This record gives sequence, C-alpha cells and structure tokens, in this order.
Amino acid sequence: PNQSKRTVAERPLVKVDGLGRPWVLWSEITPDFNVDNVYLAVLKDKAWTLVDGGTLTTDVSSSSRSRDLALGPDNQPILAFSQMIYKHDFQVFVGPWDGTKWTRWGGALNLNPEAYASFPSLALDAQGRPTVAFLQASSGFKLVVKRWTGETWELRGTPGSLGARNPKVALTPDGGAVVAVVENIVGVTVRQRSNAGWVDLGSSVSTPGAFVDTLDLAVDSQGNPWVLWSEDDAGGQRLGLKRWSGTGWTSVPPPPFQPKP
Repeated sequence: PNQSKRTVAERPLVKVDGLGRPWVLWSEITPDFNVDNVYLAVLKDKAWTLVDGGTLTTDVSSSSRSRDLALGPDNQPILAFSQMIYKHDFQVFVGPWDGTKWTRWGGALNLNPEAYASFPSLALDAQGRPTVAFLQASSGFKLVVKRWTGETWELRGTPGSLGARNPKVALTPDGGAVVAVVENIVGVTVRQRSNAGWVDLGSSVSTPGAFVDTLDLAVDSQGNPWVLWSEDDAGGQRLGLKRWSGTGWTSVPPPPFQPKP
C-alpha cells in the first residue's frame, strides 16, 4: 500500500520467493514531482511488512528510476539500479539488501564512469550470482552484459548495435545468457551467449517498420527463449509473442489485447 495518500505510486516490480511470499518494489512521487521515494515490502502472514522505507529515496533528477529486482536462493532480495553519482554520470549498481540498506557488489558496472548508464535487467543463476544487461552511452546507447563471479564483474560482451533500448536478460537452465533488445530500425532482436560469443537467434522478431514500445523475455525449462512485445504501426497496436524452437521463431497467439480507441 502507498506510504502516503499524497504521493503517486508507480514503477511496481513483484517477485515471489521460495516460500511463496510476494515482494514488491515501487516508487512514490511527491505532489511537486521532485522526490522519488523507493520502497520494498513483503507479504508475511497475510500482512505487508515494510522492508526498505526509502534508503534509495532521492530527488528525481538524481535517480533514473530504472531498477530490476530478483530474489536469491536464500530469499534475499537483490536489486539492480542506476543513480547519479556526485561528479560523475549515472552509474549502474547491483547488490543485496543487508537489513538496513542496499549494498553494492564490486562498485559501478559502467564501462565508463563519466558516461550515462541505466536500464538494468537482472537474472540470477542457481547459486544466486547475477548477470546484468544494461545500456551504456557511447555515441548512442549500446548494450552491455556483465556477470558477477563472486569477486568481480566479468564483462560478457556488448552484443548488438549502438541504437539499443529496453534491454532484457534471462538465463537458460545451464546458466547461459540470452538477451533481447530493441534496436533502431531493426526492431526486437534476441541473442544467446555461446562459447564463440554472442549468436543471433534468427532475425528481428517484431514486425518490420513497426514501433516497439516495450518487451519482456523469459526462458522455459527446455532452454528456449520466449519474447513478448508491444508494437504500433499503421495497422494499429498489438502484442506479439514468439518462442524460439531451436531453429527459428514460432508465433504464439498473445493474450487478448484491447488497444485504446
């Protein structure tokens, strides 16, 4: 529930832990739109317990308000987020909640601390080690993928073009990484990490020429990626859903969607 009746709640994220408890992360913006309050709560015994009462709260201009949440094997919440650092640009950080604050494993993930980085997407392996995909400004926005080894952030590559947005990352059952991203002109592309590097999974999955608004990515128990996205062109608004079969993309009827008139 909102912590204040005067704020606007937005940007919710929900994850369910191994005990079946939902954890919810959200923002509340003050009426003057100057402060971004960040909260985390968990549902225990049919009652919400506030875990983080605002340790990341800051003025809106210093917070990208771009975050992703995951729960480790021990049900510990882990957060990927971006914030402005004094005398630097926006930095991407990842770390667990230690009971009083969000810690930061290994410092910022930025390739360049002087260049804007944001829009992190987070996935955990069976040991709870995160892989993160995010955007780094570099004559445009390029996709960067890093993995936490337990001691340092290992660069897993910069797959794709310099016109990327809306990155998503997911892991296969054997721990391999898959990324989906919207690329300028091309549309939604999906790539998988192999021993030889990043490999394109077919061509663009979205309709050529359509504007892609948002997308999401998941991997099933067989290791096949699924991509869900929304797109808009002269033919109207629609959802697209496809599954990688191992050799190509198979269209799946998406959930019913009623576009705005």
